[in-house]
Amino acid sequence: LVSQAVGPNPVLDAAVKRAVIVGNFEAAVDCCLRFGRMADALLLAATGGRELFQRTQERYFELMRDQPFAVMTHAVVNRGLESYVAQSDPATWKETLAVLCTYASTEEFAPLCDALAARLLRARD
Repeated sequence: LVSQAVGPNPVLDAAVKRAVIVGNFEAAVDCCLRFGRMADALLLAATGGRELFQRTQERYFELMRDQPFAVMTHAVVNRGLESYVAQSDPATWKETLAVLCTYASTEEFAPLCDALAARLLRARD
């Protein structure tokens, strides 16, 4: 994998095009991932079926695991708000609360807020 997306690449484009023409979305996605073309990989994976999309999505989250935006997005997409609260930065508690207000179900909301409050109390000590 490359660390950053590459620009136009005739060899890559030809390989992806060939894979798509024969319906081999997995190969097309793999080519895109190898060259850092994540948006292309996700679009092709969405066309290639639910399982391929989920694997590609997880690969994206693995590659982006150190990015705060991706951590939050992973929690929202995968309904992992409990772990998001547990790992959240107490200094950005308002942001965490906003995520809970927006994405937590009615049943999840109070327990998640309690968990956030407990996290804030532990951080204060």
